[in-house]
Amino acid sequence: SPDGMELAVIRNVEGSDRLEYPLGKILFEPKDDAGRGLGFVRISPDGRQVAFVHYRATQSLVGKVCLIDAGGKVVELTGEYVNIHGLVWRGEEILYSASDDRPLFRSVLAVKPGAAPRVVARMPVNLTLWDAAEDGRLLIAQTDDRGAMIARLPGDTHDRDLSWLDASSVADLSRDGRMVLFNETGQGVGSVPVAYARGLDGSPAV
Repeated sequence: SPDGMELAVIRNVEGSDRLEYPLGKILFEPKDDAGRGLGFVRISPDGRQVAFVHYRATQSLVGKVCLIDAGGKVVELTGEYVNIHGLVWRGEEILYSASDDRPLFRSVLAVKPGAAPRVVARMPVNLTLWDAAEDGRLLIAQTDDRGAMIARLPGDTHDRDLSWLDASSVADLSRDGRMVLFNETGQGVGSVPVAYARGLDGSPAV
């Protein structure tokens, strides 16, 4: 809280997140059909409201920005984003980092109660907003996320990198062990995941 006397926390209980503010008082506990994940709880500068991200599930990145008052009234400030990770207060405005069309390349956006979200900055990187200074500067982290496929065949002395784009994940192997079926879910394929197959000899994926 602004005076440093109280804490707002997210506590996972039996697989579902809940918001406590002050510590020990359950301010919000989502229903199963409304998404069970919460994140980035932030108390307003006047201590009267708490902003947070309401996720579809725990450990999910799909979610929306919400605001709750001391009486437990929740207001949804945004629609659902495919990737939202990072939220801070800057005065009466809530800033957050999210992507509405692709799983990577989050932008910095801002929203006020009763107003539509606006874009603050777009960058060709995947970023997370962590804090805002009183003078308006933002603390941002850039991350380079990548998923790789590694294989080692009989007789190999070194690993083979079979990755295709930026987020390759193995789904299955053929019975003879010569082909791998995999998914691409990153920036390389845009907003729609794609299934590929390729030989473990490193031949091109199709």
